[in-house]
Amino acid sequence: MLSYSLLRNHAGILLVGDHTSLTWLHEVVHEVNDRSPVIIDKEGSFLGLAYDVRKALEQQREIIQPPKHFEEIGVRYGVQIL
Repeated sequence: MLSYSLLRNHAGILLVGDHTSLTWLHEVVHEVNDRSPVIIDKEGSFLGLAYDVRKALEQQREIIQPPKHFEEIGVRYGVQIL
């Protein structure tokens, strides 16, 4: 499941998800980027979202440990999007 929270000063969001959700998001962003006639720059900022999601999956961005009273949630990973 994906969730988000606002960053300080509402300058962006922190996108958070488990491993499966972020993997699917990464695949969907690539599919949309490849198939969309609206996206002209195929190497542009939209594809940067897929890059950041991949880095979150590789644990190179935010790592959110589960709350003590909800350990069944598991570890989640996040990325800041400005």
